[in-house]
Amino acid sequence: MKINLMPPISPVRRYYSWWIGLIILLFSLLLLACGYLYYQQLKEMKSINQQLNALKSERDRAKPLENEYMASKKTNQAVLDYQATAERMRSQNAEWDIALSTIESASTPESRLFEIDVQGDQFYGVAAFHSIAGIQSFENNMKNNKRIKGFTIDNIVEASQLQELKIMPDTAKVVQFHFVFKEAGS
Repeated sequence: MKINLMPPISPVRRYYSWWIGLIILLFSLLLLACGYLYYQQLKEMKSINQQLNALKSERDRAKPLENEYMASKKTNQAVLDYQATAERMRSQNAEWDIALSTIESASTPESRLFEIDVQGDQFYGVAAFHSIAGIQSFENNMKNNKRIKGFTIDNIVEASQLQELKIMPDTAKVVQFHFVFKEAGS
């Protein structure tokens, strides 16, 4: 019978060559993964550079057209401004005579309309009335009119509170209102 009095060999020393091989394999796999990622980034950069070059050539082709448009716009700016102003006025055009006659027919004889303005499709007006009953009559007549949509009284103040206007008598009521006037075709 043999007796082994030597201490046992540690697993690290026993499998030393296997451990070195495993470390070299892991390091090789890490290098391979880094190389693959680097290759993918190079491909992506090449694709982005091609797109950038295509966009640059497109910009270079469009630059003369843009310069021509800017020069044309500069020379025709007065005409363009006139067209824009005419279009804005056409869009704000309202049938003033019909709208004013509608307001006058709804007003009482002692009331006075002294300001009216149009912003888009909204009519804004200011009128003076001698009594609350006149205001109520005006409001009812405007709300019952088929040509008026959305009549609203915005504010009622005593004439004596207005500094910028002199309205007689001082007890008169000044009414601010707005509404939408339906065109004859609508």
